[in-house]
Amino acid sequence: MEGYVATVASRNFSPEGLFLMAPAFGMAGYREQFPEPDAGKISILHGLNDDVVPFNNSVEFAAKFNAQLHMMDDGHQLIESLPLISDIFAQFLDSLIRP
Repeated sequence: MEGYVATVASRNFSPEGLFLMAPAFGMAGYREQFPEPDAGKISILHGLNDDVVPFNNSVEFAAKFNAQLHMMDDGHQLIESLPLISDIFAQFLDSLIRP
């Protein structure tokens, strides 16, 4: 749920970027299914085999809010993708420093 909370909080803090891993968008019972972010750059990573949050929710969010989307052959915790995630995160940070 951290990605969802960070996205909602971005409206108060307007960060340069949001790096979201398997965010809980489109989940029943949430006040907003797809909260509108306020960030300069948004990158989402989601596992194709996520059994907690359907990856299609991140696909929909990314399309709606022009976010970069990285789909991993992994589950919700993205454990098998940690080395790749580390590289993507480094590139994300670099893009914020050197736009």
